[in-house]
Amino acid sequence: MLLLLGIDDHDSHFGGCTTYVAYKLIHELLKENLNIIPLPALVRLNPYIPFKTRGNAAVRIVIDVKDISEKDFIEHIREIVDKYREKRGKADPGIAVTLVDNLEKLKILYKVYKKAVTDVITSDQIDKICRKLNIYIHGGRGKIGAVACLGFIPDRDSTFELLAYGDPSIKKNIDLNIQIFSLLDNLFRLYTFANIDLENEKILIFPSGPDPVIYGVRGDSPLHVIFLSSLVQAIAKIDIEGWLLFHTNQATGIHLEYSENIMRTFNPYKTIVKIIKISRTEDRHLQCFTEKDPNVFSYRHIGDPCTFLEKSLGDIVEVWGGLRIKDGKYFIYVEGCRKLSRRLVKVLNPRCPRCGSTLKSLGKGKGFFCKRCNIEITNVHKILNDEPMISSGLISLPYLSEFRHLMKIPDRIGIERFSNMFSELDIPMWII
Repeated sequence: MLLLLGIDDHDSHFGGCTTYVAYKLIHELLKENLNIIPLPALVRLNPYIPFKTRGNAAVRIVIDVKDISEKDFIEHIREIVDKYREKRGKADPGIAVTLVDNLEKLKILYKVYKKAVTDVITSDQIDKICRKLNIYIHGGRGKIGAVACLGFIPDRDSTFELLAYGDPSIKKNIDLNIQIFSLLDNLFRLYTFANIDLENEKILIFPSGPDPVIYGVRGDSPLHVIFLSSLVQAIAKIDIEGWLLFHTNQATGIHLEYSENIMRTFNPYKTIVKIIKISRTEDRHLQCFTEKDPNVFSYRHIGDPCTFLEKSLGDIVEVWGGLRIKDGKYFIYVEGCRKLSRRLVKVLNPRCPRCGSTLKSLGKGKGFFCKRCNIEITNVHKILNDEPMISSGLISLPYLSEFRHLMKIPDRIGIERFSNMFSELDIPMWII
C-alpha cells in the first residue's frame, strides 16, 4: 500500500530549506530500507500568499509500505525532520501523512491542491478535511501546504528540478564565469530553462540566500537536468553534500490555468482592461488606473512591463498576476501583459441636435450646416471618437530573474507535457 507524506514551512528568511529537510528525510528512510517511490514532488503553491517565504513550496514523498500505523509513523517523521528544520524566524513546520486507501480521498486531495495553488486555505479548513479523510497532521501553519501537496497530479503540465545541497558558506567562493554558463545554456536550452538571465547577465542556477541550496537546475527532461547538473558541479568545482531530483509544477503557469478568476485578495487573476490614467509612486513603481476594478500595479525593477504599460495610456491591455487591495482598490500586481488594441482617435463633425444627421462644415471657424433641416449651427464643436485598433498582441514579460516560480517560462511554450515521456522509476541518480 502507498503512503503519502507531505512537509512544509521548514525554512525561514534566516535560512534552512524545506527541500533540504526532504533530502535528509529520504536518506534516513532509505537507510531503514523503506521503499521510496521516485520522484518526490516539489509543489509550488499560491505565489501571492503573504505569510510565506519566496518560493512557497511543499514537498510530497510517496512510500510503499506494508503494515504501518500512520500515528506512529508521523511521530517517527517528526523526530527526523526536527533535526534538520530551520528553528529561527517564523518557520511553523507542518507534516501530513495518509494512506492511499480509496479513490475518493485522492479526488478530494486534488481539489485541495488546486485551491492551494489559486486561493487561500485556512487552518480550520485543513483540520476539517483531515478529519474527513483520516489524514494525520502535526505542527503549525505548515500543515496547510503539507496537506495540499498530497493532491499534486501533473495532469496539465509539469517540469523537473534538481537541487544540490551543501554548506551555504561555499556560495561566495564559486567562480561564476558568465561566458561558460552562457555556453552551457545554449547547449541545453531545448531541455532545460531559466539557467541564465541574458538581459542582466545574471546566472540563475546559483541562489544567493542563506539556505543550503548550492545550485538548482530546471528542465523538461530529467536526464538533461542531471547531465547539466554534473557539468555545473565539475566546471564550478563545487564540493556538495548531495542532490535530489524533484518532479514539480514549477514554471507551468498552472496557478493561472486553475484559477477561477474570482476577484479576491491574493488570488491569481487575468483580465482585460482599458488604461485611463497612469502615475508613479514615491518609489517609482507604476500605477495604472482603469475604468473599473481591478487596476494595475507594476514594480519598476521587474523590467519591460513597467515601461510597456506606461506607454499604454488609452489602450486595451490584457494583464495577469496577483490581486491585492491598495488604498481601498483592487490592483493586479503584474506578471505579464499583452496589448490587444491601440487607440485610434478620429476627429468627426458633430451631429444635428434636431435630426441627428452629421453636420457639414461651413469652413474654419464658421460653424456647421444641416442639409436635412436646412439650418446653420454655430454653437457646436467637432468631436473625438476613440475606436479600438487591433494590433499584433505584443506580450511584455519581466526579466527572467524576476519570474515567480510558477510563472510559465517563454521557452516552454509549445512543449507542455513533455515530462510525461519519462518514467520516473527509470531515472538514474535521482538522489545522491
